[in-house]
Amino acid sequence: MDQLFNILLSSVGSNKRSAEERVVPFWRDYLQDFEEEEGPSKLAKILGFATGATVIPPVGFSPPPSIEFLHEQFVSPSRQLPMANTCIN
Repeated sequence: MDQLFNILLSSVGSNKRSAEERVVPFWRDYLQDFEEEEGPSKLAKILGFATGATVIPPVGFSPPPSIEFLHEQFVSPSRQLPMANTCIN
């Protein structure tokens, strides 16, 4: 399932790209852990959450699912955890 998602990274050499490249392995580990521990049913839930479909359509997705990083310009020093956003306008 890892190859299903197109990971959109920032420009090579940028600070954002460096941060994104540190996060990508965690995403891959997350998918692998669920595949090993929970099996296909859990991966179907992840796919359903990300795409709205619990199985990969025979013709694939159009456009292909992608992962895009959102960077906040001003981060409060008291907030140390990442923030998720599943809606893109």
